[in-house]
Amino acid sequence: MEIVSGSTVTYTYEVSNLGNTPLESVILADNTPPCEAPERGDDVTGNDDDVLDVDETWSYSCSAAPTTSVVNTATVTGVPVDPTTGAVFPDPNPTVSDVDYAEVAVLDAELTLVKSVDQSIVFPGTTVNYTYAATNNGTADLRNDTGNPGWVSDDRCAPVTQVNVDGFNVGDVNTDTLLNPGETWQFSCASAITQHTINIATIVAQPVDAGSPLGAVLTRRDVAVVDVVQPGIQVTKSALVPVVLDPSAEPVSGPDVPEVRPAQYLYEVENTGTVPLQDVTTSDDRCTPLTLVDGDTNGDDVLDVDEVWVYTCETTLSRSQATPPPVGAESGLVTNTATASGTPFIPEDPVVTGPVQTDTDIAQVLVIQPSISITKTASADVVRVGSSVTYTFDVANTGGVGLDVLGPSDDKCAPLEPVPAAAPDETFNIGDVNRNGILDGANSGAAETWQYTCTREVPLPEAPDTSDINEVGVAGVDPLGNVYIATDTAEVVVLDPAIDLVKSVSDNLVLVGTEVTYSFEVTNVGQSPVAADDVLAEVVLGDIALPAQPSCATPTLVSKTGGNQDDLLDRDPPEVWTYQCASTISAPTTNLAGVAAIGGTTFGLRLPVFAFDTEYVQTFNPQIAVTKTADPTITTPGGAVTYTYEVRNPGDVPLVDVAERIADDTCAPVTYESGDLDGDGLLDTPTSIFEDSLDETWIFTCRTTVDVTTTNTVVVSGTAADPTGEPLCEDTPALQVDAAGPTCEPTASAQAVVVVEAPLPATGGGALWPLVTLGTILLAIGAVSVRASRRTARRG
Repeated sequence: MEIVSGSTVTYTYEVSNLGNTPLESVILADNTPPCEAPERGDDVTGNDDDVLDVDETWSYSCSAAPTTSVVNTATVTGVPVDPTTGAVFPDPNPTVSDVDYAEVAVLDAELTLVKSVDQSIVFPGTTVNYTYAATNNGTADLRNDTGNPGWVSDDRCAPVTQVNVDGFNVGDVNTDTLLNPGETWQFSCASAITQHTINIATIVAQPVDAGSPLGAVLTRRDVAVVDVVQPGIQVTKSALVPVVLDPSAEPVSGPDVPEVRPAQYLYEVENTGTVPLQDVTTSDDRCTPLTLVDGDTNGDDVLDVDEVWVYTCETTLSRSQATPPPVGAESGLVTNTATASGTPFIPEDPVVTGPVQTDTDIAQVLVIQPSISITKTASADVVRVGSSVTYTFDVANTGGVGLDVLGPSDDKCAPLEPVPAAAPDETFNIGDVNRNGILDGANSGAAETWQYTCTREVPLPEAPDTSDINEVGVAGVDPLGNVYIATDTAEVVVLDPAIDLVKSVSDNLVLVGTEVTYSFEVTNVGQSPVAADDVLAEVVLGDIALPAQPSCATPTLVSKTGGNQDDLLDRDPPEVWTYQCASTISAPTTNLAGVAAIGGTTFGLRLPVFAFDTEYVQTFNPQIAVTKTADPTITTPGGAVTYTYEVRNPGDVPLVDVAERIADDTCAPVTYESGDLDGDGLLDTPTSIFEDSLDETWIFTCRTTVDVTTTNTVVVSGTAADPTGEPLCEDTPALQVDAAGPTCEPTASAQAVVVVEAPLPATGGGALWPLVTLGTILLAIGAVSVRASRRTARRG
């Protein structure tokens, strides 16, 4: 029989006892593996006693799958036994045997399928062409029993068609539509590949012999792999500095001074595909040039798979580049777009390139233009010097971002107090709407204005004829650490109308009863930055004195010098108005003069101004007193007498030349004895108007003899002087003794009486009475004279 290689063949054996005696030890053997010992089946006949009885037939079988043509030889042996006893016949043993043959012709049904593709690596969407070669490598014809006219099927490509010539497959040499041994038939299929593809092609053929099925159906498969590369490129753009400063911003210090820092970008261009990229370019619509700093590890200028090229770029951005540009003070969000592109290629020979790969990415940078302003206003534009002015300060965020506020501070007013918000948020400034302690800008939706106040007394400006100008400054710090300064000034016209009075007197130290002349000079010493206001109107001068001086109550205007000499007291050019009055001084006198006027009339303020000045006139009243005594007061003719003179100063100034100006009309010389306590040659007084008060009594003496009862007079005088001995009066009047009224050279006199009595007789007591009586009368007259002299001296 004929089979296809690999088919299973079942051999069957029938062993029959054709003799006349039973057989035992029956053994069936085959010479072809694996059927060397076929297995016996159930007996068809017999008694199943393991003895092959006469006419019994035993059946055997064995299955094999021969791969080559084979002739099987089966041999069976058996040992005859005595049918009556069952014993084996004696030797020689008459073993019986038989042989039979079976032939199997093995046809080699073989089939191979070879699948190939014209491109094993392609870009997505590429159409590839599959070819299939089916070859009958066996010895049996093959036919297609699948009903598929193309014989071959492909799990990823359809239809698979035969490559025909004249209606028959190009490999069907004898055009019998059978795949004969040795023939190779051709098939093809085309497909667009979008992803990595493993194609399995299958061919099913039936071996036949003379058109009849022969053996098992042959199924053959082959695989073709098409690797679909996925080109890809990705750019990732990062803004290294998320916030930058607009070049027009004006910080005074900080990291963006003196040059604004640029925006800095980092670009990472990655090959995200499975194929390298050539001709790679990277650009930015707002920054150029981009500098490659890392990534091309092998330096081949090809963006290899998994390589990441790193670029950097720096540029200065402005708010105007934002889209759309801000119309107010808001910050501008500038969007930069980076574009990376490259051409994928398959490094074959020749090189296959794919469509250009492009990717974009954006980065946004906030461009800020911070600024701050301060507006200062004064509660009054024109004030009088020393008046209180309240300043109001409005600190406004004129930019987009919030600012930390430093200050404000004023060069002339402190402290600046923030205007508090309403309770319970009094710790916040009234302008801090959202209570965050940041001076918010336009980005918050509503820019904030914070308020402060400060009150000060406005002094006279240091520079004449100028206004008071004080400056306030405030600083704001932006989120980048830059500092912005804003300043403002407020000008206040400071009026300082003032009048000056200089009062003088012809003599400050005069003798009681002297007439002195007072002079009053009135000038305009004010200050005003407005020339038209630099005058004084309604000038009035008055004077009061203690004790009163009615003649000087209203001094007389005697002259006007300088200026235009109208009814207004000018300052520039300077004008002097002079007044005078005269008064007799009878006691120490203090005069207070006052002048009043009106200034500030240009601004309608009518500011009264006053000035005062005093003069003191010290009077002096020189006096001198003398007391004279005699020792003895009664003597005899030719008796010696000593006169003693006590000179005192009851006036209020020292007296000079007293020792030289004392004389007695009956006794000379008068000699100074003692009393000048400080030895300065001045007869001091305890009531001196100077600081040299001493209670001095000068003692003088004079010695003489008298023959008759004598009444003599001493006269003493002095000149009023200061403590240095300089006379107080330039004109020395003639010596006046007991002159009435004040004089610069006061004089005083005193008398003494010395009674001279004749010696008493030695007898006749009655003769003494007339003498005693006369002496008593004379003594009485002398005493009266002395008292009268003292009264006269005191009056003097």
